[in-house]
Formats: sequence, C-alpha cells, structure tokens
Amino acid sequence: MTKALAFAVTMTLSMTGIARAATPVPSPSPPPYILFGDVGDYRSLGIESGEGLGFFPLNVGRLQDLGGEVHHQVRYGVDERLTGAEVEVQEVGDTTWLRQEVELLTRGRVRTVREIDGNYVLSVMGPQEYYWISGGNKAVRVSGSSIQVSLPDSFVVAYLAELPSDLQAFEFDDAHESQFVREEIDRRFYYVDKSHARWQGEQDPDLRVPLVSFIDDSLAEVVRLRWEYYGGVSPEEWAESVLRDFQVRRPGAHPQLLNSGPEIEKRINELKAWWGAHRNDPVVLPTSTPGPQTTPSP
Repeated sequence: MTKALAFAVTMTLSMTGIARAATPVPSPSPPPYILFGDVGDYRSLGIESGEGLGFFPLNVGRLQDLGGEVHHQVRYGVDERLTGAEVEVQEVGDTTWLRQEVELLTRGRVRTVREIDGNYVLSVMGPQEYYWISGGNKAVRVSGSSIQVSLPDSFVVAYLAELPSDLQAFEFDDAHESQFVREEIDRRFYYVDKSHARWQGEQDPDLRVPLVSFIDDSLAEVVRLRWEYYGGVSPEEWAESVLRDFQVRRPGAHPQLLNSGPEIEKRINELKAWWGAHRNDPVVLPTSTPGPQTTPSP
C-alpha cells in the first residue's frame, strides 16, 4: 500500500485536528454542579476547564468543532494518602449520539448497569469508574484512582444529586449488543455526512486535509464493523481494493487524487449503499454476551 493511500483510507485519528483533547482555559469559578469542596473524606484539589473533547478519546470518532463542547475535570484527595477520585463532565452541543458515545467508552471492559440511589449508571471495574448522562447534554465520569481502595457509593451519590442520571435500566445482552452495532454504524455515517459537508465548503487546505482523514477514519471503522459483525473484507483489504480500483479506473493518476471530491463521494456512497441494503440483517456476534447485569444498590 502506498503512503498516500495509507493517509487517505486508514485510521489515523491521532494525526487529525478534528477530534482533539480539550485546550485548558482559565476557570475562575467552577460550574454549579461541580462539588468544589469536601465530599465526605474527599477534598477537592483543583479544577481544569477547557473547550473541546477532553472527555472522549480520539478513537471514539466524535467530530470536533460542533459548538458548545466544554470539558471540566476536578480531582480529589483523601488525607495524605495517594488514593482519591476524579470527576469529569463534558457539556456537548450536539447530543444526537451522546448515549452511544458514553457507552462506547465502556466497551471491552468488565461492566455492569448499577442502580445507585434511584439512578442507573454504567459501572466499570479496575479501577472503579461510573459513567452516565445528565440533563440531556452532559456526559459524566466519576472514577477512583486506586484499584485497591473502592470508591464509596456516597461519593457517587453526592454527584448524582447534582447531576441526576438520564439512563434507564437495561441489560448487556445479545439484543442490546446487536442494536449497539447497528447504531454505531449509523453514528459513523452521521459524522461522515457532517464532515463531508464541511469539507465541500472549506477552502483552506490546512483544514480540508484533516477533514478527509476524519472521513476515511470513520469509513474504515464502518468497514471494520462490517467485517466483524456482517462478514466481508478487513479494513486493510478494503484500503487495498480502493487503491486497485482507482488505478484501474485512472491509470497513471497520482494516489493523492484519492482525496478528490469524486473519489471521496464514491467511497461514501458505496458503503452507504451496502448499509442501506443490509442494515436489518442479523448481527453475527462473536460470542454470546452475558445475561442480566443490572445491579441494585445494596
């Protein structure tokens, strides 16, 4: 595979400027839902706030610059010990796929749905982390900083009082997993459409390049999900087939033309056509997921 194709059609989120960490900015006073003081034995050590997607890792593939994205992070200590807690809150502008994106952060880990003080949250082990959505536009993460010392429910309850969870009870079963896979492909196409529309209206080449990279990162993830759950070629095989097809149709053309409008649209339309024909097909899960995992509070 050529270097140009690798740039154009493989996953290179770390190279783009579209999904990036929050940029710290001065925060003279914490938002009202941040408990900037003592929470039981936990003492707040400081808060950082910034514009951007500090809450979401790059591989989540959430499009940047959607507007209204503000990230808050506050740390807590317990006496002189190294154990403590951390709270992050991401206020988002576009909430279309926020529920999906928060759950995506817990995948591949030991997780349950817990009921705490009448609220449902996603609980992840090692060290303990709790995720939920509040007020429709806030993603919340509460975590302990030590595997050996459990974060008390009372600390989580204190934050649930300020940021009640919007989540409902559900189970991590096969039906949920199948629906999650379908909606993840829908979500990737949602951001592809937004970034493609922005690319078409953008004249600055320094901004057009990362937009193309973001589009192809998202398409490569669609291909990976198709390969894993529906059958088909791997992302690497897909990238190679894109290049071969291009060389047959346009012999002698420079691979950088893969980033031209018609070529981008061709990749998008081909994968959308596949999804339109197969969205309701059964999702083939590698193994059965566990049964009920909704845990009531003690």
